[in-house]
Amino acid sequence: MRKKIKKQFLLIAAIAVMATAVCAVMLFYHILTEQIYDDLRAEAEALAGVPAVDLPTVSEGDGKEALRMTLIGSDGVVLYDSGENVAAMGNHSDRPEVAQALTDGEGCSMRRSKTLGWYTFYYARRLENGTILRIGKASGSISRLVWMMTGLTMCVGAAVFLLCVFLAGQFARRIVGPIERMSSNLMLADENTVYEELRPFIATIKRQHADILNHARLRQEFTANVSHELKTPLTAISGYAELIASGMTNE
Repeated sequence: MRKKIKKQFLLIAAIAVMATAVCAVMLFYHILTEQIYDDLRAEAEALAGVPAVDLPTVSEGDGKEALRMTLIGSDGVVLYDSGENVAAMGNHSDRPEVAQALTDGEGCSMRRSKTLGWYTFYYARRLENGTILRIGKASGSISRLVWMMTGLTMCVGAAVFLLCVFLAGQFARRIVGPIERMSSNLMLADENTVYEELRPFIATIKRQHADILNHARLRQEFTANVSHELKTPLTAISGYAELIASGMTNE
């Protein structure tokens, strides 16, 4: 019983730890992505009033850490891009963030960039002249943060599970302990020291045990009384039989 309780407790603990870890990573990822989109929105607002000729030709950062700025016409034609040659870029009207910005004024999405080859967060904003200013941030550093958070969460989860292994043994011992003590000597079990649910059971067992002892005592007394009552006539019969056997009596 103790092993079964321990296994069930560990199963519940494992499910709880895994669910908590998954929720923590998902929450961290959601908060991180929201922060990234807020940063990209602030960057777009800062560049919204800058003429196209004054946009930087080289983005901040390098490689996967770079911010990518793109200016797209209302027809989807790329007018400017900080990281690629616009002549080699196709029409961007089908990009989710661009289509959303043309309709709602702003849009965002995260996908694998066909041009750069890695996952990128995009934020697009429609300017007053109808063109779309899009800011992109590669997910290289973001992926590292998510993996670091996942690793930290798993380490904490493993530590919590090991603690649960220790506590499971303690709890199982405490749960089964009163029952084991009661099974070793039921009559000495105090009803106040066992579980409330077992008190009626103990009281019934004690009452039945007392009845059995009482019946055994009555049976012993009955046997003793019968033996005593039969002793006198048996002695007399035995005496008469000896007189007859010795020939001291006539017919």
